[in-house]
Order: sequence, then C-alpha cells, then structure tokens
Amino acid sequence: MPSILLFLFYTNQTVFAAGFFALLVGGLFEWFKFCPGLNAALRTLVLITFAAFSAAIFSVIASGSTIALLAVYGLVIPLFIWMVKSQGHGLYNHPLVTSNVGQIYLLLNFYALQILFILQPSMWQWWLFCLLILIWSADTFAYFVGKQCGCHKLAASISPGKSIEGAIGGVLGVALVALVLHHFVIIPVIGANVNIVLWSLMCMLIAVLSIVGDLFESLFKRIHNIKDSGTIIPGHGGILDRFDSFFMTLPFYVLWVWMICKGSPF
Repeated sequence: MPSILLFLFYTNQTVFAAGFFALLVGGLFEWFKFCPGLNAALRTLVLITFAAFSAAIFSVIASGSTIALLAVYGLVIPLFIWMVKSQGHGLYNHPLVTSNVGQIYLLLNFYALQILFILQPSMWQWWLFCLLILIWSADTFAYFVGKQCGCHKLAASISPGKSIEGAIGGVLGVALVALVLHHFVIIPVIGANVNIVLWSLMCMLIAVLSIVGDLFESLFKRIHNIKDSGTIIPGHGGILDRFDSFFMTLPFYVLWVWMICKGSPF
C-alpha cells in the first residue's frame, strides 16, 4: 500500500502511465493462464492486438471521443456480471473468447487513465487516491464484518470465503469512508463541487463493483483450478489478484469524474 501511494504522488503522468501500462501487460500475461488452449502464435497475436488497440486509444482520445468509454463500459459490465452469475458455463470458456475478454477488461483501464489525465491534469493523483482508499476500505470492512457475522455465502462456488453479510458491511463501511473523503479531500483539496449524498451513493456503487471485480477474477481461477494468477508480488499472488477490484472500478470511476467535470447534476 505505501509503495503504491509513493508511486502515485511522486511520479508525473508519463512515468505513471508507463508503469500502469507495464502493469496491464503483466496482467495480460497472467490472463493467458485462463486460456490454456492458446498456442504461442495466438498469444503473440493477442499481444500485438493489445499494443495496436493501446495506440488506437491515443487517437480516439485525441479526437475528443471520451464518451465512447461510456458506451463500451455500459456493454461490458453486464457481460462481466453475467459471467459471474453463470459461474463457468458458457462460450467464454473458449480460449480466444477468454483472451479477448481479458484484452477489453485491461484496455478499458488504460483508456480510463488517459481520460483522467485530460480531465484532471493537476488533480488526477488525488482522484486515484480516493478510488484506492474506497477499494481498500471495501475490502477491509467486508473482511472483518464477514469474519464476525458472515453466515450466508455470496458466491459459494466461486469464492467460498465471501459472505452476503461481509459484502453489505463493505458497502456500508465505504459509505462512512466516503463522508470522510468528501470532507477532507474532495472539497478542500480537489475543489470539486460534488453533492455529498450522490457522492456517497456513487462510492457505495464503487464498493459493489469492487466485489464484482474480485468475483470476476476468482471465477476464471476456479474454472482453471488456479490458486494465484501469478507470483510477481511475493506473498500476495499476481497482478490480477491484487488489482482485480481496481481494474473493474476504474473505468466507471473515471466516467463519474467525467460527468462531474462536464457539469452534470453531481
């Protein structure tokens, strides 16, 4: 956690974007574990496609088409939720389908980060700081509430350790953290005129999406009988294990920042 915050606040946009892109590429290599039928040639093709789409993202953003993110994310999130709900039974078990799902999942984050840079060139670190605090808070509250009060499994076949009570605790805990962030960061530091009630509701939705992100990655690990997506972070698993919730929530969060900057009712 401290190392992430240090990297966030003590680098510029270029360095942070490069580091983030490297994180996404590492995540894509880990995603290949969910595509056991993908040979070396097809993996190379996926990597080339990933690089090509990354370059295309800059062109799309340069044209000012940031709203395209809303359309893509609006289509993709229901797909991810359907995958979690169907729990491993569907077309996406095909390696080519799975690899493309992984590309979309990760590329949306690269797209979202570039948009955030444009929307908030001087405050992007603080917006990301708030998102990280919300995700970490949701995870912490869910863990402790679930440990003390968890009786009903949230998704037993995907992640047996998660409970409905823990999920509710995580969402309600984030609502409290949202009030603190609004008082100490959003208003005085960022200077965003965001309604506190809508801010809290949106933060609670972030908490829900963070749970979906966790279950989404756990689903693929369960299908392929994989304990950890990787070993790049000693004692903590892989990139996808540590950043699953972040990758699921960042595009939605940036859309929300986009609405604030464009003068929505927020």
